[in-house]
Amino acid sequence: MHIVDGKHIRMCKPDGSGSTFLNYKSFFSMVLMAVVDADYCFINTDVGAYGASSDFNIFKQSNLCKN
Repeated sequence: MHIVDGKHIRMCKPDGSGSTFLNYKSFFSMVLMAVVDADYCFINTDVGAYGASSDFNIFKQSNLCKN
């Protein structure tokens, strides 16, 4: 069994980024998505998606979904 989850990592607003990193909780973030096994060992990760993106859309466009 594998588990997929995303975590918003809080950050300062990058210069010239507009609202692309502004998430639904009104702070700037980038998203870390990870796949772990039943023992919580990392199988794969994807880091750097815009905070304004939904977890589902990030997953669909990541290498995690393509593997």
